Amino acid sequence: MVDMAASVFRDFATDGVPSSGTNKPQKSKIREWGAYLESLANLSFSGKVYATEADLDADLVPAANSSAIVSGDGDNDGLYMKVGSTGVGSWTRLLDFVPGAQIVHAVDTGAGTPNAIVATSTIGLSASGSQIVRLDVFEANTGSPVTVAFNGGSVLTIKTASGNHVVAGGLAAGPVLGVVSDTSFRLLSDQASAVVLAGAEAASAAAIAARDIAAGYASDAVSQGFVPVYATAAGMSAITLEAGIVAFETRGRTAMDDGGQAIWAVRSVEPSHVCKITLGGGKWGEIIATRGEISAEAVGLKFDNSTDNGALWPGVIAYCVANGYRLVCPKGTMRTSVAASVTGDCYIRGAGRYATTFKAMAGSGITALLHVPSSVTGAVVLEWDSFQTDGSLTALHGVLLEGTNVITQGSYFRSLRGINSVNTSGVRSTMPLYSGYIDWFASAGKHGIHWKANACLNNSYIAQPRITNTTITGLHLENTGASIAELTVNSADIEGNNGAGVYVCNMRAIFSGATHLEGNGDTVQPAPTTLGANPFTTVSGSAIVTVAHTAHGLATGDEVNISGATAVATQTMNGKFVVTVVDANSYTIRKNFISTANASTTGGGSSVIVAKILPIDILVDSHDNIATLADFTSISRSTAGAGQSGVFALLMHAQSSITIRGGTLSRSHLIDGNSQASGNNINLPNCLAGTVNANAVGVRRDEPGIKKIGRIALGTVATATGISANSNGWVRVTATKRSTNDVIAGMYLVSLDNAGDVVRSGWIGPALPLAGFEDFVTFSVVSSQLMAARTGGTSDGWMTLEGEWREF
Repeated sequence: MVDMAASVFRDFATDGVPSSGTNKPQKSKIREWGAYLESLANLSFSGKVYATEADLDADLVPAANSSAIVSGDGDNDGLYMKVGSTGVGSWTRLLDFVPGAQIVHAVDTGAGTPNAIVATSTIGLSASGSQIVRLDVFEANTGSPVTVAFNGGSVLTIKTASGNHVVAGGLAAGPVLGVVSDTSFRLLSDQASAVVLAGAEAASAAAIAARDIAAGYASDAVSQGFVPVYATAAGMSAITLEAGIVAFETRGRTAMDDGGQAIWAVRSVEPSHVCKITLGGGKWGEIIATRGEISAEAVGLKFDNSTDNGALWPGVIAYCVANGYRLVCPKGTMRTSVAASVTGDCYIRGAGRYATTFKAMAGSGITALLHVPSSVTGAVVLEWDSFQTDGSLTALHGVLLEGTNVITQGSYFRSLRGINSVNTSGVRSTMPLYSGYIDWFASAGKHGIHWKANACLNNSYIAQPRITNTTITGLHLENTGASIAELTVNSADIEGNNGAGVYVCNMRAIFSGATHLEGNGDTVQPAPTTLGANPFTTVSGSAIVTVAHTAHGLATGDEVNISGATAVATQTMNGKFVVTVVDANSYTIRKNFISTANASTTGGGSSVIVAKILPIDILVDSHDNIATLADFTSISRSTAGAGQSGVFALLMHAQSSITIRGGTLSRSHLIDGNSQASGNNINLPNCLAGTVNANAVGVRRDEPGIKKIGRIALGTVATATGISANSNGWVRVTATKRSTNDVIAGMYLVSLDNAGDVVRSGWIGPALPLAGFEDFVTFSVVSSQLMAARTGGTSDGWMTLEGEWREF
């Protein structure tokens, strides 16, 4: 019997399998099985054939090394050998199959399902795959994958010879050959070729039909598992996807490779947001954010500088905010007539500071292109980089941040630019940012960067801001809280602003690197106005104050500087304020966002002075009695604006200081500290500066090596030498004196105490004879200039004075 089985196997291996194509491995495998069975055919054994392993174990009579077979006991079938002498010992299994039974017949009786087959065999199957199994399939499978369980054993996945799942219909009713291989049943015969061919033909026909239906919008579907690929999202409304497809990919939004490629999830119910597309058959596509990012083109935003994206822009931002997705934008200009409201964490990345632009539609009058509204009370994370906002065409702000909480520390604004916010600011914030990073350029508008908040930008870093062409303030930094705040500004370039270049209030701003200030204040400062008595009207519980100012000529958004006011209803209205015009004779201002009046009344006193903008380079203010310091490492250049008489800095209120540690200012520049409150200081260590005009501001200067030369002629009673003497310090004056018969050179040392009120001098040099040198000189300070006066007669001698000063 065994000889016969081996012979049949050899014949089958030789004649029953084609000798070419992909079946060569099958032929080789079957040949190996034939040779193996032939070797087993030579095995002989004495003893019995047992029905069960239990029967075998109960019979220990055979001698050592006797052989026996168990057949019909399922997994216990096999060839066994006796261990131990007659009557003792045990049996050990040599093979887990019955020699001569290497082709096992298993039958699918229909007890399972077409895709989960249950089969039985009369002989147990080897778990090692040492048998070929002929499985008679009851009915064709209807799906994929397909499983089989033999004799109530483990469930095995049926795989093709190449290791793939069988396709639907790939197992036709009838016999197939295979072997057990770990957790799968690997076919030696192939799937039903007619079914595979029919499936391919059907797929081809479906693809052609889909192409025709989409009128050229969708490409032929290319199978990638269960994610087919189509040409464009715009054409998907004409495509009805097959049942079971849960996702698909498009190569563009309206055209192939237009940047709008995306992966979409198939939904039966319309998503509630705008990041969706319609499909045929009443289905919807919902965008999948790969790596947590969404392409702006994929969701339909247009960057063509003409399309109004107002119907999409707010919804796209809202969807990204709600899910924590980053919006990635291309090069180009996106226009909108509707502002985007940012109500939570928001992440946006463009293609570059000058490459991606968000811009208002003409006449839209929107509040801002990106707006954190005052209704937002929780902390937010903002990570924006590589784009610009264009506030022209009636956008009030490029970016407006007015939530009532904070921007979370670590947030950043990197490689941004705000331009043409003609009504207000490139960026305006009432929200504090702690430990943040700001890299923001600005041009045009009333303000470039306007940050007025509790703690302002405490412990934050502004990197190399470039601000120009604003009408009120280039860089406005104001702390409205009760505690000190500090930030660093590195290598600022602020020039050509019509108002103040830099405004610092109630905080310490460290300007590191080389700060460039030039040409700020290109408008002439209007004369200050003294208001009528008690011009302020307060409302209990409100921070809004109405100001009576006859014929003010201001516009909403302009700024005024108020001084001389007395407190009214706990509000002291001194400082810099943005006005909201009520009528030609009044406007409202707001103290800050945390201080409110405790009564409805009027007040302010009779000495309230209102000045419009301050067109100067630097303005410091401490109107809430928090020490303010603008500390500059070095100023590379500072020049007066076209409408100014060389004004460099103006100190407004007590406890304000400017320190310039290095650099060269214009020698003709004026540092104006007159008519200011007490307690202010200008510190100029190692800084070359021009005239300091100060009668109420302490000035400290350290300018080694600076010389001014003047000449006076004998016979003049009092002549200015040209040497400034407006501070504590000393002056060294070299003098040459001549009489009829002699010339003597020497030096006067002049000390200046208490800002020039006390002058002491002494002659250093050869003793002056009494005759012929009666032109002795005394020194004094008149109008901040060192003066020389002769005390002697009118001989023919003359004197030349040269001076070098050092002030403290």
